[in-house]
Amino acid sequence: MRELPVTSVSHYNVSQLISRLVPFLSSQHQIELLHRFPVKTSFWFWSSVRVWSLSPQIQKGVVTELAVQGIDRLRQFSHKMEKTGQDFNNLNDALKCLINITNSRTAVDKFLSTPSLSSMLDVLCQLWASILVSDWLSAHLTQVSLGYLLQLSANLVDKQTNGNLLKILSVINAILKQRSVSFLRLSIAIFLQECGKVKIGPSFEQSQILNKLPDCFVPVISDREALVHQTAVHAFTQFAEETPHESVVTECIQRNQDVQQTVVNYLNKVNSICIVTNIRPRLHQFAEETPHELVVTKCIQRNQDVQQTVVNYLLK
Repeated sequence: MRELPVTSVSHYNVSQLISRLVPFLSSQHQIELLHRFPVKTSFWFWSSVRVWSLSPQIQKGVVTELAVQGIDRLRQFSHKMEKTGQDFNNLNDALKCLINITNSRTAVDKFLSTPSLSSMLDVLCQLWASILVSDWLSAHLTQVSLGYLLQLSANLVDKQTNGNLLKILSVINAILKQRSVSFLRLSIAIFLQECGKVKIGPSFEQSQILNKLPDCFVPVISDREALVHQTAVHAFTQFAEETPHESVVTECIQRNQDVQQTVVNYLNKVNSICIVTNIRPRLHQFAEETPHELVVTKCIQRNQDVQQTVVNYLLK
């Protein structure tokens, strides 16, 4: 398996399969897996493994090594003048690894040292500063790289400087004015959602950031692709609940009146699903426990769907 090329489909499938098995392996077997696939020489493998499912005795070591290797690969990519397709494949592996280890905010604080985190943010800043949108949108592979870059930046959004946050939003704004793959637009929605957790401190960039957020949110909410649209609406809803900058929400609604109705419809749909999900088991429990069977009979007589609903619930 080590001889498989990095971009091999078999290579990817094997790593995905083992990744799903890792949580069920004993600590000893996980250690053997680490010996069989050392992080330094099998970096591709660990980009797929959920490191937080590893046993505590090897978790910290793997996370630390992945951070070191991932940051080093990002730095190598950043310093390279002429970039090939393989360079972008390597970049994607590095980004996926770093996304993997930064998915848990608690774990980031627990396992990532301050120097490692600082190095990661520095190299991210360098990458964003070097991005020319027209070049990165020229191929599917590079657009995927941009998507991963956004997802990693989203995981660390509360640690970004205002200057870098403004740069990222400027890139997003430029992307949304051109055609791009759905994966990239989904990543944009994810990043914008995470921005709701950030309080933009007073600075030269503050007003520009707050103006850029509606510029980015409105187009992605209006996306014609259903998955992107729904993800963006969910992202905006979460952003609106969490952000201390309510003016951004107001500005989005003022720029596009459809935004408010879209969000209301989304919330109504979500609430309806939650209500139905909660009522079915409660109705079943009531029917089982009540000494007043007449009430159950009346419910069924008034609405024949009630009986079928309970039957369907029981069959599940």
